Amino acid sequence: MANEEYWTTYRDKHVANPEHLAILKQGVAGWNAWRETNPHILPDLKQADLSRIDLRDANLQGADLHLAFLNGANLQRAELRQAILQQADLQEADLQRAILLQSELYNTNLHGANLEGVMLFRSELITTNLQEANL
Repeated sequence: MANEEYWTTYRDKHVANPEHLAILKQGVAGWNAWRETNPHILPDLKQADLSRIDLRDANLQGADLHLAFLNGANLQRAELRQAILQQADLQEADLQRAILLQSELYNTNLHGANLEGVMLFRSELITTNLQEANL
């Protein structure tokens, strides 16, 4: 299988759980309540388009946000501990005071993102784009 064909097949098979996405799009209060009543469920938000969404104070701990579009999103004070953000687009996202402890940020685009006060202890930032990010 050619490399391009592999990634097309991968993208087609690995998309966000529609139920998780619908709950999140109802708002942070409902999302956080759902997370409290379902702590054993790890949110599957792979490839979700969450561009410019307001996720301030959202509990996204352990969420799979691989290849997600979060450009321009407001993630201030969001709980992203152990989140998978591989190849996610967080260009110009506001992550001020977000918690990203032990998160995976491989090939993540943080170009122009606000990372003021972000907790990144034990996170993996391999080939992460931090150009023009506010550190």
